Parts: sequence; structure tokens; C-alpha cells
Amino acid sequence: MSSWLICSTEPGMFPDESAVQARTAAGHIISLFAPNDKIMHEGNHDYVKVDVLDRDREAALVFLPSPALENSSRTIFVPQNAIVSK
Repeated sequence: MSSWLICSTEPGMFPDESAVQARTAAGHIISLFAPNDKIMHEGNHDYVKVDVLDRDREAALVFLPSPALENSSRTIFVPQNAIVSK
């Protein structure tokens, strides 16, 4: 199921991408580059589109649009309250 992960964004290296930072369930910050069509700006919040693979009360396992720079993985656990359906 596609959902949106709360994140922060900045312009990427190329005009069609954004640099994304998001917090993991363990409290670490991960970074990735995502295509601009996977980014949503709404009010004061930024979001990146993810696929939710599994979830429980506290965390969700999500599939990112590109690998995280820190570990080259496209799957991470994020806080459940950081996932929004739109």
C-alpha cells in the first residue's frame, strides 16, 4: 500500500530530484535522493512516497523510492506516526 512518510527535503543534485532526510524507528536519520514525482509538499510538511510492507503499533517497515545512502537499503523501519495516507 502506498503511503507518505514525513521527511525534510532540499533540492537534489539534479533538477528532477530532491535530497530527503527521514527519521528511523530507532531515532537515526537516513538520507536518500528521490525523484520529484515521489515528493509532496503540503503546508509546512514534506513527504516522500513509500510502500508500507508491514506494520505494528509502534513501527512500520517501508520500501523507499531509492536506497538510503547510509546502508544502501530500500527498506527501513520508521515510527508508525510518521506514515500518512493521502
